Amino acid sequence: MVRPVRVAGVAATRLIEYPNGDRCRYVDTVFEMEWVSGEPHVNDDESTDVGWFPVDGLPEPLSPGHRESLEWALDAGAAAKWR
Repeated sequence: MVRPVRVAGVAATRLIEYPNGDRCRYVDTVFEMEWVSGEPHVNDDESTDVGWFPVDGLPEPLSPGHRESLEWALDAGAAAKWR
């Protein structure tokens, strides 16, 4: 279990158009979270594996957007950022 500490940032994607003509943008809200208890586990059919990792031992490759989100969350106490 984790608890939210603060909103670290908000990001919107570029306009995405799917082959069927649907168009959308996604909005990501990045939270700084604090571990409270328990072990991570897969909770749905969209994930195959989960885990806790030290910041210097993250799985690679991370997309530039994911790396930026982590930097935001790790900047404890900073004002929320956006892109």
